[in-house]
Amino acid sequence: MSERFEHRPLNFVNIAHPHIVYIGIADRAEFDSLDLPCSDHGENDRGHVLVKSLEASGVMVIFQYWIKSRTAEALLAASQARPKPPAEADYTVLTDRRDD
Repeated sequence: MSERFEHRPLNFVNIAHPHIVYIGIADRAEFDSLDLPCSDHGENDRGHVLVKSLEASGVMVIFQYWIKSRTAEALLAASQARPKPPAEADYTVLTDRRDD
């Protein structure tokens, strides 16, 4: 059986919500060069991640450097165990919300 975690940082962008963007940075020096405070979110069942973030124009941008992340096999097993989301995400509550 293969290891559950590995050190293989990736560059990625994930728009999790219209107001939340995750950016993965594979190069530690590049991550460290961002002039933002760093938070160590510690190790959990998803791996070990360092985070820097900023908010601009109502969008939260979260930069991540994964010290350890789950292997492809562990990610596949987790995705198969999780219930499938509905075919269409319903963002109407988020986009049509009116503050009185």
